[in-house]
Amino acid sequence: MLNQRLISGGLLGSSFLLAVFFLPAFCVGPVMMALVSFALWEFYGLLAAAGIPSFRVIGTATGAAWVGLTAIGYLTPGRLPGFLASGEAEMFLLALLVVVICVRIFPQKNNVQPLMTLACTVFGVLYVAFFLNYILKIVLAWDTPVWSAHIGRTGRIYALFLVVVVKVTDIGAFFVGRSLGRHKMFPRISPGKSWEGLAGGLLSGVAVGLVLYGFFRLPGADGVIRFGMISMTWIQAGVLSLMLSGVGVLGDLVESLLKRATSAKDSGTLIPGMGGILDVLDSLLLGAPCLYYCFRVLS
Repeated sequence: MLNQRLISGGLLGSSFLLAVFFLPAFCVGPVMMALVSFALWEFYGLLAAAGIPSFRVIGTATGAAWVGLTAIGYLTPGRLPGFLASGEAEMFLLALLVVVICVRIFPQKNNVQPLMTLACTVFGVLYVAFFLNYILKIVLAWDTPVWSAHIGRTGRIYALFLVVVVKVTDIGAFFVGRSLGRHKMFPRISPGKSWEGLAGGLLSGVAVGLVLYGFFRLPGADGVIRFGMISMTWIQAGVLSLMLSGVGVLGDLVESLLKRATSAKDSGTLIPGMGGILDVLDSLLLGAPCLYYCFRVLS
């Protein structure tokens, strides 16, 4: 299992680096739409396996459209109708989703859990698509490229910072927990996680975050040290890395809670040694909005 996880992790990491440095900007939207669609399909699959009703196709299509409209809004400004511009697309899709679900429920004579159907379908879109959409915003919000160009330098740096800090935290927690873990964090939710593993993960995340900051920081024309487009000090970089690592662990625990609630070990079997797409992305779900708003505060 460990060998499979290492191989899968290496392939995923290599694919991510290739995408960040060589993927044209117009491909970012379709790639994120695919990831969101796979993750949502797995989420609704967990519900179905536990006998919890939801509208799998409606939820997955809405999540993909959510990300797609965000990409169009950034890469081709002015192309969306006015009522979908300036962040209104997300609210429009959410309102439309609720209406469509209600209309879809009406003819279901044998559905004895209509409120559960509505709540779980909407929650899937918010939990997966809404949170993952912040990755797209991190990549495109600061130096939005022309749609045919490569991702901008700031977007590349911030995407690397997000994924590397969060995933190195996962790796550090895994190996420290395996070798030194004695005190369980929340055995009811995730039996394998320990407080020792948490400490190892946080230290690993902070260390790699500071390394990335030191590697990518540059003095601006005004002499101010900038990380991408944002002025940042070593202390701020360390605090931000610690916050991101902690929120990443929280995201992992949230997905563990969902899997325990549906009596599932993994969200899927697509990735050998790791489970499904949602198992790989779980720690990024809460990490992405955390990093986005921290950067907004600093910018």
